[in-house]
Amino acid sequence: SKEKLINSLKEGSGFEGLDSSTASSMELEELRHEKEMQREEIQKLMGQIHQLRSELQDMEAQQVNEAESAREQLQELHDQIAGQKASKQELETELERLKQ
Repeated sequence: SKEKLINSLKEGSGFEGLDSSTASSMELEELRHEKEMQREEIQKLMGQIHQLRSELQDMEAQQVNEAESAREQLQELHDQIAGQKASKQELETELERLKQ
């Protein structure tokens, strides 16, 4: 429809030479084309949204795993500290006994 309009303008007739039904048909065709382009753009954006949601879910799952791993490491360190404190207390007790 754009090409028809361009050709008619080149010939000098413009819209004046077109009857109202032809002009309306051209406008309708242009609107349909725009609608289709908008639909394609929406589908493309919906695909991007889906992909981003998937990436976000993956990142959230990774964050949960990393938080769990960090919690486990922290618990292990607390256990090690408790063990070392107990060993220190035993050694201090033994040292005090040996001094006496």
